[in-house]
This record gives sequence, C-alpha cells and structure tokens, in this order.
Amino acid sequence: MSRIQIHSVEVKDYRQFHGKQRIELKTDGKKNINVIEGENGSGKSNLLNAITFCLYDTEEHLEESKEEGLNVYPYGNRDKLEDLDEGEELNGYVEVRFGRDSPEYRFKRSFTTVKKGENQFSDASDDLTLQRKEGSDWDIKDDPIAHLNQILPVDVRDYYLFDGERLDTFFEEEYSENVKKGIVDVSHIDLLERSENHLKRVRDQIQDKDDFSGKEDELREELNELRDELEDLEGDKEEIVSNLEETRRLIKQKESKLEDSDDKYIRSRQEQRSKAKDRLKNLRSRKENLQNRSGDVLAEAAPIVYCYDALDFTLEQINELHEKGKLPPRIQDYFIRELLEEGECICGEPIEEDHEHELKDLLEEVEQGLDEDENLEGKSEIPRIQDVGTEKVSQLLDLRGQIREVEEEISDTETEINEIKEELKQYDTSDEDIDVDAIEDQLDDLEDREETLKDQKEDIVSDIALKQEEVDNKDEELTKELKKKEKHQDLVKKLEFLEQSIDHVNEIQQTVLGEIRSQAQEKIEEYFNQLIWKDEEYEIVLEEDYTIRVLDEFGMDKIGSLSAGEKQVLALSFMSALTSISGFEAPIVIDTPLGRISSEPRNRIAENIPDYIEGTQLTFLMTDSEYTTQVESRMKDSISNEYLLSNSGLKTEVVER
Repeated sequence: MSRIQIHSVEVKDYRQFHGKQRIELKTDGKKNINVIEGENGSGKSNLLNAITFCLYDTEEHLEESKEEGLNVYPYGNRDKLEDLDEGEELNGYVEVRFGRDSPEYRFKRSFTTVKKGENQFSDASDDLTLQRKEGSDWDIKDDPIAHLNQILPVDVRDYYLFDGERLDTFFEEEYSENVKKGIVDVSHIDLLERSENHLKRVRDQIQDKDDFSGKEDELREELNELRDELEDLEGDKEEIVSNLEETRRLIKQKESKLEDSDDKYIRSRQEQRSKAKDRLKNLRSRKENLQNRSGDVLAEAAPIVYCYDALDFTLEQINELHEKGKLPPRIQDYFIRELLEEGECICGEPIEEDHEHELKDLLEEVEQGLDEDENLEGKSEIPRIQDVGTEKVSQLLDLRGQIREVEEEISDTETEINEIKEELKQYDTSDEDIDVDAIEDQLDDLEDREETLKDQKEDIVSDIALKQEEVDNKDEELTKELKKKEKHQDLVKKLEFLEQSIDHVNEIQQTVLGEIRSQAQEKIEEYFNQLIWKDEEYEIVLEEDYTIRVLDEFGMDKIGSLSAGEKQVLALSFMSALTSISGFEAPIVIDTPLGRISSEPRNRIAENIPDYIEGTQLTFLMTDSEYTTQVESRMKDSISNEYLLSNSGLKTEVVER
C-alpha cells in the first residue's frame, strides 16, 4: 500500500497568492519529490504557512520582520486589499487534499480580512472542514480533527512541515530540550502521562481527606504546603524560560537590523561578530566537554595516584618474599588429607558429598604442584595498575593542555567581539535608518539580561530538585505515620496501590522513551553518515539527558566544533530520524532545505535524499540559489512535479515547469 500524500494545495487570495492558485503535488512510484522554486518574497514560506494554517489554524513560519501584527501582514492578498474601502472585507481559503489509493480527504479553512483603515486590517478564520470522497461524491465529515490526527497529529507536525533555515538554530544553547521534546513527541506516551497525572490527582485527593488527626494531619498540611511551593517554583521556571526565549528573540532581532543595514561596513562587522559568537559558543561547548572528560579521567586516576607509593612498597615486599621462596604461600596437603579422613570441617559440621569431591580435587592439585605465576596475581597486577595510573595522568595532562588552549581561544574571541562592539559604537554610519550606537546599548542590556536569566534558570532548576526531594521525603513520612494506626489501614493500602501504580506507569514511560531514544540514535547515526561530506565515519551517542555526542574514530566528541553546515545536517538527520520512527506515513514539506549549506554538502544531500526518504512524498520549497543545476541533476530521477512561483509586486502565480 502506498503512503499517504498531499494531492494538492489550493489557495484563494491568501498572502501573495492572487486569486485562485492550485498546485498538484501527487507523486508516482519512485518519483516522490516535488520542487517548488521561487525567489525570496515570492511566497515559498507562505505555502508552508498555508498548509499549517489550513490544518492547525496557525502560521509558524512567518519572517521575523513580519510577525509584529496582523495589521501589518493580513491573511488576505494585499493587492486586492488595497482596492477595498474601509469596512469592506476580502474572503479567501486554503484547501489541502490528502490521499493514498483511496479514500481522499479535502481539508479546508476559510478566512476573512476586513479593512479597518489605511494599512489597518483585522483577520478571522473559520473552523476546519473536511470532506471525504465516497465514489464520485464528497461527503462532509463531522469530526475533521479526529481524522487529521490519524494523518498528522499536532504534536508531530514540526517533524514533517518545517523550515530548513531554522535548523541551524536547533543546536543552540540548551538544545537538549529540543531533543527531549522531539523524543517525547514521537513516543506516543500521552496516554501514559495522562494516566500518571490522574493517579497523582487521586492520591492527593485521598491524602486531603479530613479524617486525619494528630500528627497525620500536621504532616498532611506540611506536605500540601511543600507541593504548593513546588508548584510555585515550576510556575516561576516557566516564566523565566519564557523571558529567556523572548530576550533571545529580541537579541536576534537587533542583530538582524545590523545584518540588513545598507552600510556595507556595518554588515561586514556584524557578520564577523556573528561568526565570532558562533565560534565562542562552540569553544565554550568544547571546553565543557573537555572539563567533563577531564573530571572522568581524574576520577579514574586519583585513587591510583594517591596509592602509588603504597603500591610501590607492596610490590617491593612481594618481590622480596618471592626471592626468599616464601611466595606463594603453600597450602599444606596434610591439612586437606586430615579433613577428608575425619569427614568433619574445622567448624564441626560434617563434610557433605559435594564438598568432599571439591577437597579431593584440591588435594590432587596441591600434590601435583601449582604454577607459581598463577598465585602471584599481586606481583603482575600492581605494575598493570601503576601503568594504567601513568596513562591516565598522561591523558589528564593532555586534556588540561587542551583546556588551556581553548581558554586562550575563548579569551581571544571575547576580545574580538568586544572590539567589534566598540568599533560599531563609535562608527559614524551613512545609513540614516539605523542608530548603531543605540542598538549596541540595547544589545548590551539584552545580553546582560540573558546572562541573568540563565543564572536564574540554573538556580530555580536546582531549587525545584531540592523541593521535589522534600516533597518525596514528607510523603514517605506521612505514609509511615499512617501505617502506625489501624484505622488508616485501608487508606494506606489505597495510597500504596496508587504509589505502586504511579511507579509502574512511570517505569513503562521510561522504557518506551529509552527504546525511542535508542532507535533515534541509530537513525541519526545512519543519516548523518550518509549526508555528511567527510570521509570519516562518526558514532552518534544520544545521552540520557538528551545531549548528543558526535564521536570521531578516536572517540573525541566533535559536537562543540561542528561547523554551521554540519550542525544543520545533524539537525536534518535528527528530524528525519523522528519522522522515520514516529509511525506516521505523512508527507514531508521543507522550506529552504539547503539555504545555509555550501555547494559540496548540498550536492551530497541532494544525491542521498531520494534513497533515505524512499517511499515518502517530499516537497522542497527552494530558492534559485539552492536549486542549482548540480542539485537538479542529482535528484532528477526522483522529481515528479516542478513549479515556479512567479512574483510581480504583491502578486504571485504558480507556473508549471
């Protein structure tokens, strides 16, 4: 059976698309790739937005400069809106048809844009509707969301419908949260999570009952207070994380203003600073990795180094005794023979038949004589331990040397960034639309705020862990107290049953997540090695804390030193891995998949993608600089449909190529 596909996308007066525009995307056999080419501003991202708007009533791929409000960027086609009088409205829609062999589904969402005044608009969208083709008729279905969830649920849509240019930000700081979210999203553990939360609610309700007295009541109140404090901390953490994300967005926005300046010098210096910041991020990550490895090696080396003199003395004593013929200590054969003759152990217990056989075997070995070397484990083991210690110390010194080098590079890079900042502050620009000095001051404030929020986040994560421990201890204390009184026995049994159920459900979740993490690790490694343009073979390790390690042939972790293009390939491999293991057979749509990748890896990706997404419909939204002759030639045998977005002013039309 073929996989489900997008058969077509039809838009009417949506964004740049003037009038009704329809794009047929149905693919055939091994030709499972669609290419839609268009220059910047022609509406590629808005085709992706059109699909998410229709299915989920959200547009997540708007350009930063256009996300400031609907009044600036309404749903309706701007060219047609210009012709409206105040109070008049424009109606449009987006329709997406899905299907495999049969049946076929037609999802549709309409919208209305009202002109409120000069450059002032308001938007409204209708509910999602669904028709299913039965024979030659289209029947209206009552629950479109339920049918959509069978094709592509909202939780996993980001791994099928995504912006390739944003992949390069995937491995920014705290990327492990992104990885964890992805693993959780495709693990289908929603039901288990809901079950666990339900069990906890029932447990809390039972503990809140007013049939306690004395110390139990006091403990229950203390437990409730601790849980309230924990909930407050979780709320504070969410607020800090939200503020941190907003601060980073504002930093990006300020930097984008410098990157888009008409002044060539400002653009150049900002580009240099961006590269330096990326380099600084990589260096700090590398330093952290080296420090972690250094800590591990130190933990292995320290006991040996600490005991080195004692080991030396012991070895000297062993050698001395051995030279005197006092080693190995000989087991006296007469002692074993006496035990066998008396049939009684020295403890007074009779020697059983099995033990008697063992003693006879031992007597035979003693009478034949033992190999001295076998008994001199200490003599050979101590030098081996000392060699290991020496090797670990050597590794430690090497790692410390690498850390010092990285610290020097970090210092140089920080100096470079500060020098660029001071130069830009003092620069007298010819670009009248930009106040560089003011932007630099704003960036200073925002970066200080970012550091403060990062510190606050670390503190509150630690506070939450401690508070959770207090809750667990108090919970355990209350349970012990309840067990002391007979009248609470039924209550205790219920609580114990609920606690066991919570533990079991949690255990199942962890098992599922572990299995998904293992599958993801295997797939990421497979895809990354297929797509990366270097000859080296890398091992990918997905750690329990959801960090990713990229190990070279020497076991060195390269994650901190990957280039921007390599990180984008790693992110693409991760997204592809999630798509592969999610269990859904949905089509994939990627906007600007190769935009930030240089020519060699771009060609490598184009060559390999048809194989590793075999059977899945893939639609690329590409610029002309991405869809080069080389890329086209490498994918030509897999391309089913090609379109060009022809843009003129506020109008875009779809042209078949």
